[in-house]
Amino acid sequence: GMLVAGFLAERALELGVGDSLGRTRLKGFQVRFKAMTLLGDALRLQCAVRSSEADHAVLDLQAVNQRGEIVASATATLSS
Repeated sequence: GMLVAGFLAERALELGVGDSLGRTRLKGFQVRFKAMTLLGDALRLQCAVRSSEADHAVLDLQAVNQRGEIVASATATLSS
């Protein structure tokens, strides 16, 4: 489960807002595990922007397995 949470947090940072040096800070992160992730599962990470300002953004993320089940959902708050 925590590996999936790490994948979601990494994805949020990849998509995040940057400061003048291109850095993004993860100010808040909440994850909810919804189903078991089994050995051999293939995960697809999805992201939607809930809100965006010049210096921060809030993202909704999901990890979905090959059966279409949401195994984890998260909310990330990013700032530059």
